[in-house]
Amino acid sequence: MLKKSLIIGSGSCLPSKIVTNEDFMKTIETTDEWIQSRVGIVSRRFLSEDETLDDISTKACEEALKAAGVKIEEVDAIIVGTTTSPYIFPALGVLIQKRLGATRACAFDVQAVCSGFIYALSV
Repeated sequence: MLKKSLIIGSGSCLPSKIVTNEDFMKTIETTDEWIQSRVGIVSRRFLSEDETLDDISTKACEEALKAAGVKIEEVDAIIVGTTTSPYIFPALGVLIQKRLGATRACAFDVQAVCSGFIYALSV
């Protein structure tokens, strides 16, 4: 019999650097109207020079733990759905595991591009 799981907390963190359509207009031939009419994007977030993916991922995890009322010692697994990890090895999940101090949790990445979140959630 399958054990049902619930999401009891979530967290998020965005990179601090905001890149607007006007910023793109400085380097490529485009307009704000052209971008917005085709993809609806006004701005997007990029990692700044002093940020890493594991920085913002760890902050999101800390927020999720707090929202769930769970201590890091209670975590059994850290499963990250990503295709943008800075390294092939070690996995982003392991970098987050170390930063959180999750010494009793296993950690790994699920790399499945757009469906990565759903696959990671099903694991």
